[in-house]
Amino acid sequence: MTSLDDILRDVQRGILNPSEASNKITNLFNQNAQNGSSINSFAKLDHDRFVRTNFPEVVFAEGKTAPQIALILDDMARSVNEKIESSSDPLDVASTAILATR
Repeated sequence: MTSLDDILRDVQRGILNPSEASNKITNLFNQNAQNGSSINSFAKLDHDRFVRTNFPEVVFAEGKTAPQIALILDDMARSVNEKIESSSDPLDVASTAILATR
């Protein structure tokens, strides 16, 4: 089975373009979710944390694999995007989001 590292190496080597890599990563995550690797098995996300604490959700990455962290960040981005799409003030929602950094 192809891993996230394999896909990223193929992009670096020029074997895959970013669009192809994105499709492969999506398929990889979907396979992991179907195989029981749902986010709930390794993380408890609190998408409304900012509303209660005035501090956005963060990722505690210790002990998690790179694909698990990517799934968490993807779910966090999905949640923010959904809130932006349904908000009457999208800039207000976007201002509470955090960026992934290293």
